[in-house]
Amino acid sequence: MRSVLLVEDYVESFKYLFMFWALTFIGSWFNGMTLVILAYIGAFSLPKVYEMHQAQIDQYINLVVSKVHEVTEK
Repeated sequence: MRSVLLVEDYVESFKYLFMFWALTFIGSWFNGMTLVILAYIGAFSLPKVYEMHQAQIDQYINLVVSKVHEVTEK
């Protein structure tokens, strides 16, 4: 973290700078109440979407899990 803050590695520092800028930019669109409303809507709509498309979603989840296991083994 010290090397990022002291800009010893330009690439890493730029990645963190861009990440924090993007989070600030996206965060400026939302406030706390908006996030609460989105969480409330998601809590009731995501289970129904999963129920309707369970086979497809499970297929993609298994694909992601297998890729994560591949990467962690390396």
